[in-house]
Amino acid sequence: MVVSGRTFKRRTTNPFARHRSKNSSWSRGRLVSSPRSSSYSIPGPAYGSSETSCASPQSRLVNLFCLTQQNILRAPCRRHSRLESQRLTLAARSQDPGETMSSNKSIAVWCVPVAGKTGIAFEVHFNYWRMPEAPRKRLRLRKARADQGTDFAEIGIMVEDVGLVEKLSIYVPTIVRTSAIQDCAPHFTNHEVVQGIFNEVLTANSSRPGPLVLKKSNGRIFCRMHLFAKNLAGEAISANELSVHPFSEGTICTIQPSALRACEARSGASRAYFRLRIAMPANNDGNPFVEDVPVYDRFLLSGYDQIEYLDFRLNEARTLPTAVEQRMASDQPPGAARMSLVAFLTAVPVSAELSVANTEFHKMRLLEYPIWSAYAPGLPTGMVVYHWKRSARPRKPIVDFSAFVKLQTRRSGRKTLVQYLGFAFLFGIAGNLAAGWLQPQLGPMIAAVWTGLSSVAAHIGALAKSLVTLGLSVWRKLLCLLSLMSVVR
Repeated sequence: MVVSGRTFKRRTTNPFARHRSKNSSWSRGRLVSSPRSSSYSIPGPAYGSSETSCASPQSRLVNLFCLTQQNILRAPCRRHSRLESQRLTLAARSQDPGETMSSNKSIAVWCVPVAGKTGIAFEVHFNYWRMPEAPRKRLRLRKARADQGTDFAEIGIMVEDVGLVEKLSIYVPTIVRTSAIQDCAPHFTNHEVVQGIFNEVLTANSSRPGPLVLKKSNGRIFCRMHLFAKNLAGEAISANELSVHPFSEGTICTIQPSALRACEARSGASRAYFRLRIAMPANNDGNPFVEDVPVYDRFLLSGYDQIEYLDFRLNEARTLPTAVEQRMASDQPPGAARMSLVAFLTAVPVSAELSVANTEFHKMRLLEYPIWSAYAPGLPTGMVVYHWKRSARPRKPIVDFSAFVKLQTRRSGRKTLVQYLGFAFLFGIAGNLAAGWLQPQLGPMIAAVWTGLSSVAAHIGALAKSLVTLGLSVWRKLLCLLSLMSVVR
């Protein structure tokens, strides 16, 4: 068939299947077959070029038909390319060690076992001390308080047999400096503190440079508690016993083998305990455990209810960064260690009301101020302790742990009252200024309205006076009529 000087071969088979083959290619809107392909070709200029402006209608129709087929065949390729790009992007995100599904909120505790050792059992004790805001009279003390942190968290790890452990690692979901970490072991020389923490009658025997030996009333050893050595400056724990380095938007604190070997006994299993205190930021912006619900109208009130919540999570995979999970999997082989107990304790002011908790607490008590004032610096009177715990069962090990506590505190005091009075004073000044500016602008209108209201009031007064006069005259006439009727009778 010949159309406008172009020759076309009729094919009985489907030409589109041949166009999709790898031997065919597209060039400038024209279908050009490779030498191996038996499909047809359309020589000549592409549709829409200047060479086709004077072509016959049949030629334009043929070129339009070919261009339409080209777009139809290219559409699936574009869609496939877009889907492939999205797939590669998601794959790159999943392979990124720093990528996480949700916010970084969970702490993690794991151990590196000695080569070839398994069956490690350990307990995790987490205490959070929620300190109330205390007024500071000096700026220097206020700055030091903000630098050190108002609240502090304590993480204790009890290892049943320290001889099986090479290292202990703790991941904290915030940046922690070495100077913000303290050793709690020096406070355990006070037997009242030891009994309050372990809820047993214990005594502490110090044998430096060795660890603290905590003994029961019958003389048997309860555990050995390591005393961390200080660095040369004497300001922080030595890096030879505790290494601290940032990792995946948080910090990993690793108890080194030298600290673990110091708690080993000469024979038999050695139960060892390590307890660290970490100062939290004074502002809750960098605190991963406490969140405040903002009260936007607090300046309009002389007292308001502040709502805050504590969110503690341990080894929760959903809120752990992927890099931390990979680190845990590489350091601790499956089945090498297990958590036998998790205890979570929080100390809050007695003025804070516990409104919501995800699980029922184990017990609560009022904190003894004379005993704990030296243990927790800055501790005020009237602190309440809530205690949660979970123990492992034979067929139900502890994989993770979470505790949610919602507190409601009444905020009213000198600072709140001063803010309220200051806002009221400024609001009054603003109102007076606005009135002073509006009065000249609206003076004539206000005067006219006032004149009209005065006139209406005057008319209403005159009408009321007339009605009263009429009522009095009617009343007098009625009295005269009644007197005449009585005389006639």
